[in-house]
Amino acid sequence: MKKFNLLFIIGLLALTACGPGNSGDGDPNGSQDPDNGGLPQDGDGSETPEIYDPAISGLAHVDIWPSEALSEYLTYDTNIVMPEFTSSTGFHHGLNDLFYRVVTRVASASVLNTYKNLLENQYYFTIESVLGLPNLNYAESEYDDVRLYFEYRQEGNIKEIIFDFYDGEGDDYTGPRAVDGLAYFNLKNREALDTSSTTSTRAKWEVRPATMTVYANSSGYNVGGTNGDQLSNPLRIYAGQSVKFTVEDKYYITEIKILAASGYADKTVDNADYIRNATASYSGDYVTFTPTNQTSEIEYKILQVTNVGQVRWLDVRLQMERR
Repeated sequence: MKKFNLLFIIGLLALTACGPGNSGDGDPNGSQDPDNGGLPQDGDGSETPEIYDPAISGLAHVDIWPSEALSEYLTYDTNIVMPEFTSSTGFHHGLNDLFYRVVTRVASASVLNTYKNLLENQYYFTIESVLGLPNLNYAESEYDDVRLYFEYRQEGNIKEIIFDFYDGEGDDYTGPRAVDGLAYFNLKNREALDTSSTTSTRAKWEVRPATMTVYANSSGYNVGGTNGDQLSNPLRIYAGQSVKFTVEDKYYITEIKILAASGYADKTVDNADYIRNATASYSGDYVTFTPTNQTSEIEYKILQVTNVGQVRWLDVRLQMERR
């Protein structure tokens, strides 16, 4: 997690001190009402308390989360799945100094925990409280594309959650990304190949958050053959070479399915020296690696013996889940 901007925190705390207070009213573990956007209610839920929601100078009011406005303001938001929250009172939003502010009026402080849980568990932001204050938090997205401060404030009968969004340092990765837990390595082209790090002994493909790396080892063959001509369409992996599939530690691999060139699926399985953390099977032109445990890494190596040749792959589909 990046260090906080001390000047910003001092200013933010000053605003908190002279503006709405930080009283922790309400049950922080209050019940959730699906008819109220999944947000908690006060009391036993038999009667929803009236929420006072006056206009805010300089901010526009909308009924739904202002996704489009946030996207126009932020630079790297397209690299992640951005939060989209609900609220029975809608949202006030607009520029506020160096941030894009979104405010919603709520029934109690317990709503802060609802949003916090969504940020952590649905949108995978890392969250820290600021200076130990329970109602003031800093959040940062994976790969630091988007940052925000969010807090609960109360002044009189106005109770609100305030989000202040701004750019993180940014993710300069421009390659393909996994979609819905599937990392697709198209080996008919070189879209996922990290050409800047490719050598005669190593080549890496990345579909974030997964990688596939081929190593020459002591095979006597260059990775991808002479001049790397065989790095695609199909990728050729020679006797004695190995392939390592990895996902970031927060994930584990559930299956790897390989489309081999015609006649090479059986060779992929039968000529394996070893397959770490998985078993292998084939049907037609498809090879399946099935993990033997909740692992973030599977390694495959071809035998380096007489009469064992290369295998040829056209694509790899790696399925993963979050831990």
